[in-house]
Amino acid sequence: MIFSFILCFFLPVLVNADNDSIHFEFTAYVDQEPCEIIVEDLYDTTDEIDFGIVSIQDIIDQTQTRQFEIILQDCEGDFSTSSIQMTSGSTVDGSNDYVFNSDPDAYFGVAIMDEDEQEYFSIGDIVFDQIEDGDEHIILTAVLACYDRGQGCLKDEVGDFSANVTFSYLSD
Repeated sequence: MIFSFILCFFLPVLVNADNDSIHFEFTAYVDQEPCEIIVEDLYDTTDEIDFGIVSIQDIIDQTQTRQFEIILQDCEGDFSTSSIQMTSGSTVDGSNDYVFNSDPDAYFGVAIMDEDEQEYFSIGDIVFDQIEDGDEHIILTAVLACYDRGQGCLKDEVGDFSANVTFSYLSD
């Protein structure tokens, strides 16, 4: 049984010429709720996380992070074989499916990491597989990053961008 929900990252970028900064907004929504899937730490009215105004250097240094929580409630199935997997998304060329942006030619986007910001997740990765009952949760981190998760951003690349990633609850 496969259940999917999609987090979309719409990141309008506003350039402030005085301090070379960019304004980002992060949006998420749930596509299907097979076992009551809740995404927390988003604005209640708009399902957005606002990154505020950031500079390209902030993206290069990966200083702009926002955590969000995926909560599973009243799920059913064989939990020994259940997991949450990152199943699809719009990625940047050269990012090995780690950095999400609807423009594949972009040099930066949103990367997804674990709560401790030690591990990046790419398409196909299982982000949580220690589901013991129908009420579980995981905290993930969205981080603005260059396509190579290093120094690969172009300093003059600015403009609006959006990205999406799909996490699926899988259970046999």
